Amino acid sequence: MQDIYDNAEFFAGYSEMRRSVEGPTGATLRTTLTTLMRSGFTLTHVEEWAPMHEQIEARPEVAQERERPIFLLLAAHK
Repeated sequence: MQDIYDNAEFFAGYSEMRRSVEGPTGATLRTTLTTLMRSGFTLTHVEEWAPMHEQIEARPEVAQERERPIFLLLAAHK
């Protein structure tokens, strides 16, 4: 079975992602998911980490992560 990373079509779509063009600050959840779907992947699960209320009380600087999660878990198949 061929590795997906050897697939030119996969990399063509990946290279157009805003994150690929602008670096880490250009990544958005929408652009990431859209690129995967346009590349033929079917998403089966999406999970984001967000701090709980108690964590924000203990470390107020993590409150911004409620708007911009620092961890994203995706499950997909092609």
